[in-house]
Amino acid sequence: MITLGNGKKLTIQAKNFSAKNIYIKSCKINGKEWDSSIFRHKEIANGGTLTFVLSDKPTDWGKK
Repeated sequence: MITLGNGKKLTIQAKNFSAKNIYIKSCKINGKEWDSSIFRHKEIANGGTLTFVLSDKPTDWGKK
């Protein structure tokens, strides 16, 4: 968990985390599917949750 400058909390989660699972299969920001490897400050400025689902195989996630 990260406390932002405004006192809000940002939680970063990794599901399926292991030494083999090093590729991002999917991502959600505050429950919303996120298919870009870029997110803006406004998406996390009020805190929330950034959730990554990991895989042991390369994926196409973030190529858009």
